Amino acid sequence: MNSHYCVVAKLRARSHSLASRSPVATPKHWLLSASLLAVGLLHSAAQSQTVYEAFNLNPEGTSRVGIRYFNSSFGVQQNPWASIALDGESLLLRDPVWIGLPPENPPIPIPASGTFAFKPEARFAFSGTGLDIVHIRDNAGEPFVWQIVDGGSGNNYNVVAQGTVDTYTSSNTPFLETVPVAPQGSLDPNKVYMLRTWITDTDNSLVKRRVFYDSFNVYNDSAKFSIDDNSNLSGNWTFSENWDPAAPDDNSYEGDFAATPGPGETIDFNFNGTGLVVYGRGQSGVSGAYNWEIDGGAGGSGMVDQSLDSDYSVRWPELLVNGLSPGPHTLKITVIGTNAAGDYNNNGFVDAADYTVWRDNLGSSIALTNENPAATTPGVVDQEDYDFWVSRFGSQTSSGAFGPNLGFVEIDAIGVFNPAVAGSVAETAAVPEPGAIAILASGLLLCWGSSMISSRI
Repeated sequence: MNSHYCVVAKLRARSHSLASRSPVATPKHWLLSASLLAVGLLHSAAQSQTVYEAFNLNPEGTSRVGIRYFNSSFGVQQNPWASIALDGESLLLRDPVWIGLPPENPPIPIPASGTFAFKPEARFAFSGTGLDIVHIRDNAGEPFVWQIVDGGSGNNYNVVAQGTVDTYTSSNTPFLETVPVAPQGSLDPNKVYMLRTWITDTDNSLVKRRVFYDSFNVYNDSAKFSIDDNSNLSGNWTFSENWDPAAPDDNSYEGDFAATPGPGETIDFNFNGTGLVVYGRGQSGVSGAYNWEIDGGAGGSGMVDQSLDSDYSVRWPELLVNGLSPGPHTLKITVIGTNAAGDYNNNGFVDAADYTVWRDNLGSSIALTNENPAATTPGVVDQEDYDFWVSRFGSQTSSGAFGPNLGFVEIDAIGVFNPAVAGSVAETAAVPEPGAIAILASGLLLCWGSSMISSRI
């Protein structure tokens, strides 16, 4: 241990005793002071988390948690375990078997009733240095998969951490459990992240059939990440002519969203920061696709197909960008409408039949119907065409079981990550880890021991 700290402590104690003429602190006082300091630091560490309820019924509609339903109403419900849940509520995701879907584990489109359906999923965008998931264990609990990602769109993201948590207990008494999926200090405070989580079926039955999420707790949350609603009170949004910027929906962030059916319609969103999250909204047979670019493409570009979330999704984080240069930027969203790319047999869906078309023509020098418009090897059927089909699998390109795809694009809000915001993690004192607190307390005791030895010489 650095002797400087012992010297400073002894000097302060000495100057205090000379000024007040009070007795030198006894060993009991030193030990009590060290204990109180350690308790105080532990209390401070306990206060370093921000709690976000997984299911929030507040009237302002300001929940940050995105939800994807199946068939608009099934698969997501309020928690019946009100006696143990935070504020009497938590988020229930049902097992795919329970809602009539096959039990496949990956979060990919699943054929159902002539169309495609995704499993119920919850998403949560956040910034901080760590994350806990608080869930409820009960005797019908199923495991859930979680991923933390730092970039991507649709269902293709860069995963930085992932795992599986079992929520089953043989006890008839349910209880809360906290899982540190990203321990404090394991995440970069200068990024915005997104948590994805969904059920994984393990028994192909209705015995284990559900997961209850109670809250998502962020370590060292800060004012760096804020959400700008489409109501445009900030003045950062510019809509082209045919947008409805205030379509009402109680489930949407702040109670409304922006919608348009018109291909070519645009949104320009001005922001100051190094990252962003676009929150969309999806409906079966309604949602289309849009292109996006930041600063004319210099900050990135791509496409988001909302028909990939072909059931019903609200407050849905569907685009995550990090790594922009500090300062002002402009995000442009341009509506495509319906998007047939990847539908190689042109039947209105990107489905298994398109794989057959790709396989039968692999290696040929032809252009597949509805080939990727941004292909680097156009006119050649190769691995690139397969990868593009995988990325588009499940989208409704024209008409299907729900009727024609109307090509609507619905934008709910945009979250902005700005490291220059005052009060950020980087500008405030870090909260010590419990191990560091123990070392500090031990150091104080060593100082006391050194002081006692010195006083006896």
